[in-house]
Amino acid sequence: MLWFSNSKIGTKLALGFGTVLILSAFLGIIAIIQLSKMNGNVIDIGANWMARITYLSELRFDCSKLRRLELNYLTSMDDRTRAQTQTSIDRLMPEIEKDQKLYEATISSDDERQFYQGFRSAWDKHLAARDHIMELHREGKQKEANEYSASEGLSTFSAADKFLYDDVQFNVKGADAAMKSAASTYSSSRYWVIGLLVGAIGIGLLVSIGIARSLASAASGMLLTIQEVASNNLTVADLDVASHDEIGQACVALNKMKNNLHQVIQAIATNAQQVANASEQLSNTSQQITANSEETSAQAKVVSNAAQQVSQNLQTVATGAEEMGSTIKEIAKNASEAAKVASSAVRVAESTNAQWPSLENLRLKLARSSRSSLRSRSRPTCSRSMPLLKPRERVRPAKALRWSRMK
Repeated sequence: MLWFSNSKIGTKLALGFGTVLILSAFLGIIAIIQLSKMNGNVIDIGANWMARITYLSELRFDCSKLRRLELNYLTSMDDRTRAQTQTSIDRLMPEIEKDQKLYEATISSDDERQFYQGFRSAWDKHLAARDHIMELHREGKQKEANEYSASEGLSTFSAADKFLYDDVQFNVKGADAAMKSAASTYSSSRYWVIGLLVGAIGIGLLVSIGIARSLASAASGMLLTIQEVASNNLTVADLDVASHDEIGQACVALNKMKNNLHQVIQAIATNAQQVANASEQLSNTSQQITANSEETSAQAKVVSNAAQQVSQNLQTVATGAEEMGSTIKEIAKNASEAAKVASSAVRVAESTNAQWPSLENLRLKLARSSRSSLRSRSRPTCSRSMPLLKPRERVRPAKALRWSRMK
């Protein structure tokens, strides 16, 4: 039954109900066939055997009645009774012929035809004997007529009646056989119907129970798994797939979904752990960055203070430079004046070359005057930004300026 469990649900249902329907149809066909047999037996009994028995019984009754009327005619004491008996005989003869025609139409077997031919032969002889008896009676030969009726008339009638009786018994036996056949048909039909009903019911029960058990067991397993998954238990064991129908495929899909969900949850947990580790590292890094920021801030503060100090020094240097520029301008001016004075001194020297002693004195005075002037002008401006010139550098102001810039 593995192929049945691996079949689709639609195939199982179609197979089960199809089998039941086939058995039901077969049951109907068997019932119809058996009923037709029973109907044939009934029709055969009613329309053939019973009809022939009826016609033969009526024919035999009418023949017996004719024989009785014949005897009454012979034993009648007056003409009036004989005339009434003759009238009855004349009315009965067409009835006998009618019975013979009805029976002839129902003859279907050779045995019946032989019985009927024997009857007709014996009956014709009896009719011939009856006519001879009636003729003897009309001739007044009463005694001879009675003797002939008791001998030849009785024997021919008995022979004809014997054929009718045998034919009736033959039809009775045929009717009994038809009855037995009908009973056998009924019995076999009953067995067929009971067997097919039991088979249909059994197959229907087996199919329904098999399908119900497979569906119920698979559905209960799926329900338990779904409940476990709903209660956050993804470690539940996989469902046992016992078939490859839609329920089995659903179990496989449910197992795959559960396992995939378990893997996803594990991946999420792993990623969460990694994120937690990374967050901790980021926290440590943030603390380190904070410490570095504080150190950088302190260093930046030191740099700012140093920059401020440098700015102040630069301002001081700029101020000193401005003062040095003013001093240089003053020195240039003094130099120009000294040049003018020197030129004037040269002219005076040339003009007064002869007056050397007086000129020497004048030169000395001028030199002293120039030194004192330079000393008095340059000392206030360079007191903050540059050192005082040495006595030997006061005579050469350009070298003193270059040295101050380099310093």
